[in-house]
Amino acid sequence: MRQRVLERAAHEPLSAGDLARIDRCLTAALAVRDAALPDDHHVDALHPARTVLILLDDARMTDPGLLAAATLVDSNGSAFAAPSDAADARALALAAAIPTPQSVEADELLEALLGLHSDLLDVALAERLDHARHLHLRDSAGHAAALALEERIYLPLAERRGGLVGRRYDRWHTAFRRRIQAAR
Repeated sequence: MRQRVLERAAHEPLSAGDLARIDRCLTAALAVRDAALPDDHHVDALHPARTVLILLDDARMTDPGLLAAATLVDSNGSAFAAPSDAADARALALAAAIPTPQSVEADELLEALLGLHSDLLDVALAERLDHARHLHLRDSAGHAAALALEERIYLPLAERRGGLVGRRYDRWHTAFRRRIQAAR
C-alpha cells in the first residue's frame, strides 16, 4: 500500500523531496501499526495510506506537508501515534493541531474542528471518512456510538465542506444506516 500511495502521489506536482517527506511519515506510521497489530489484514493496518489516497483522489489535495501530516493522524486514539523521531516536526505539528474525540471534550469537538483552516479540516474529514468507511469491520457493539459521533460531528462538517469527500461521506452514511437497520 505504501508503494501504491507513492505511485499515486507521483502523478501530482510534487518534487522528489516532497515524495520523500510523505514516504518518511507514511513509513513511520505504518511501522507503528505493523508492530502493534496482530496481522497486516487488521482494519487499522493501512489507515494512514488510505487517508492519503482519499486526500489525493477525493479532496484533490497536493500539499506535501498536509499529506505527510495526514499519515500521522488517528482520530480513533493515540495507540498508533508515530514516534516523534520518525517523522518531520512540521508534519507532527500539523497532525497535532487536528482535534480528535480523544483530545477535545465531546461538546467542544465540533467547534474545534470548525476553527481549523479549510485544508486541515479536509485532512480531518478524509481521515475520519476512512474510519467511517471501515466501521462495519469493527465490533458491532460499538456501531451505535460510532455512528452517533459521525452524525453529530463529522457528517455535518463534510456536508458543509461539500465536494467529493462530502458526497462520499453522505453515501457511506446512507449505506451504513441501512446496514444497521437490516441487522435489527
